[in-house]
Amino acid sequence: QDQIMSALPSEAGPIKYQQVSVAAVTLIALLAPLVVYLLLWLRRRSQRNTVLLCGISDSGKTTLYSQLVHSKPLPTVTSMQANQSEPLAVGTAASKRRLRVVDLPGHERLRRQYLDKYKSSARAVVFVIDANSIAKELKDCAECLYNLLTESDIQGRTKVLILCNKQDQAMAKTDAYVRLALERELETLRTTRAGALAGLSGGSAERRLGREGKKFEFTDSGCQVDFACCSALDDVTCVRQWLDRV
Repeated sequence: QDQIMSALPSEAGPIKYQQVSVAAVTLIALLAPLVVYLLLWLRRRSQRNTVLLCGISDSGKTTLYSQLVHSKPLPTVTSMQANQSEPLAVGTAASKRRLRVVDLPGHERLRRQYLDKYKSSARAVVFVIDANSIAKELKDCAECLYNLLTESDIQGRTKVLILCNKQDQAMAKTDAYVRLALERELETLRTTRAGALAGLSGGSAERRLGREGKKFEFTDSGCQVDFACCSALDDVTCVRQWLDRV
């Protein structure tokens, strides 16, 4: 009996080791997919290093580009191709993040072409609006913004700042006015497009904007959408501060 009892500790050692081994293998099996997903997410995020400046023509995108890239406004003409910078610090002086800035043409025939080229690398989008003439350009702005927010590479992946530019003009509208006007126009546009798609056989792969059965609000856009006001000719600090957070 003494011999049997003396043998038990030596048998318990291998059993305990096997239990620890099984637990370790189980833990690795559970954590491995999470680690792979995290690495892929970090890789995709690092590849998204571009700030897109979007909007219709004459909204002030190229002036904003000059301020962000050269820290001063430069003479501009209507852009017929994209202006693109090297990765640089575009936030505040305290920010170390380096981002590439791309100013997309606002002409209707060109903006789709260049958006398709750069959208997969977009980390942030600044949608520039001429707040002085938004009343007469509301429909064009809303259509351009609708197309942007329903892009699969933008919706749910990219932060958006709607910048109410040209605040140095006496008749410039506030961000609250622009937000409400855009929400109303986007709701009208959404209803029109939904009706058009319903009449097509086979349906459409176009993404929908907002929540079904509820009037459109930017909180339901599928993106984090912020608003800010500035004059790109004078001071773009609000844009730099926003870029610190993207």
